[in-house]
Amino acid sequence: MSRVPRRADVVLAGLVAASCLAMLLLLPLVAQTEPDIAVSTPGPSDWPWWLALGGVLAQSACLAWSSAPPQHRLIAVSALAAAIAIVPLGGAAGIVLLAVAPAAYVAARRRAATDSWTPWILATALAALAGTLSSLRSGDQSQLVETGAAVLQAAVIVWLPTLAGSTLGVRAAARDARERELIARAHEHEARVEAALSAERTAIARELHDIAAHHLSGIALMASAISQQIDTDPGAAKSSLADVRAQTRTLLDELRGLVALLRHDDCAAVEVESLAGLETLIPAAAARGLDVTLSVPAGTSLRALAQGIGPLGQFAAYRTVQEALANAARHAPHARCAVTLSDLGTAIEIVVTNAHDAAALPSGDGQGGFGLRGMEERAALTRARLNYGPTDDGGWRVALRVPRESVPEATADSGDAP
Repeated sequence: MSRVPRRADVVLAGLVAASCLAMLLLLPLVAQTEPDIAVSTPGPSDWPWWLALGGVLAQSACLAWSSAPPQHRLIAVSALAAAIAIVPLGGAAGIVLLAVAPAAYVAARRRAATDSWTPWILATALAALAGTLSSLRSGDQSQLVETGAAVLQAAVIVWLPTLAGSTLGVRAAARDARERELIARAHEHEARVEAALSAERTAIARELHDIAAHHLSGIALMASAISQQIDTDPGAAKSSLADVRAQTRTLLDELRGLVALLRHDDCAAVEVESLAGLETLIPAAAARGLDVTLSVPAGTSLRALAQGIGPLGQFAAYRTVQEALANAARHAPHARCAVTLSDLGTAIEIVVTNAHDAAALPSGDGQGGFGLRGMEERAALTRARLNYGPTDDGGWRVALRVPRESVPEATADSGDAP
């Protein structure tokens, strides 16, 4: 606890000391100028007056005591009042109770909700004792009446300031709680912003990985073919180099498109990939040397299958196929790969499978990087169901079921496929 007295406590102690001193000086003058008023009070020439002054100054010092809790100061001030009441002060006996009221107010103002009310009860008993001793010395009324009056006076002096202090203390605590709540909400908002920024950074990293992995895997395959053709078939090597340049330009264009998504002025010029984009994605993968085929239900098209699926769901489907083909080119470059789309009525299912490539070098289980994690996050975002894993023949299978937001009329009439 701080040992430097609070300014408010020092000011309060000074006011109490000044008020008590003024009353000790004025009461004898009033008794001298108004003989009709039967008030017997000691003056500065009497020893009780100096004892009362010392007690009042001690009470004021207790109010400014910095190292004691307010409840202890209340008890100390009340005990000093009971001790000073032994001195015959006559009409000035009530002065010693003047410091009890502000002490009770300060203690109640700073009281915690878990603090006991025992100090206030003890202060009431001590104040009642002080009033009783002063009243019994006068002998004007019966002992019972004097005691009752002293108890009532003590209750008023202690509990009225306590009620006022408690009310203001509760209001201050509520105000502090509201301020803390506002601060906590501000911190929560900052945490949410940080989490959103972190999620956005992760999404950007995932998209960069998907785009780069898809195109660079194809470029790596073509570079491997060029290394074998450059001596045996220079014409084919030159054609493959043209394909490498085309893939590089495509990679740069898609990276620019991703960066443009982060710029408000370019957002309108960016088109999000859709299921219809598979019409160019599959042939482009085949042109890079990947043995891949695309299968759709007879009598339908990619645009028809995309009906009822929102832009976000189509984007997730496109990226999933793109990443699956990139993984197949990276881990099984010589194996046959198939992309199959099925219409399930309320959803469509996209399955990408590749056979086992005995000539491929071991490259892990395919769990590293952002590929599969990105697929899972996109599926969760669009309420799609993603399944992936090895096939019985040692290949790999990725299956994505994307729900439709609205079912086309032709599909609804025909019923859901099993």
